[in-house]
Amino acid sequence: MIVMEEFITPEEIAKTLRKSEDTVTRWLRQGKIPGYKAEGTWVVSKKDFDDWLAKRSNLIKSEDKK
Repeated sequence: MIVMEEFITPEEIAKTLRKSEDTVTRWLRQGKIPGYKAEGTWVVSKKDFDDWLAKRSNLIKSEDKK
């Protein structure tokens, strides 16, 4: 069975994070958000982004407890 991976766009990420698309693109270039460029377009796995977001949320919660 072949499982197709779901991808999201920098625009969708920007809406989720309430940041500009330029900021998200900069973070992708800097490696702060997992993704890669394919034929000039940023490609981000939804699973990788969700994992990244969950990890960041846990870090923020840990900091809030201090």
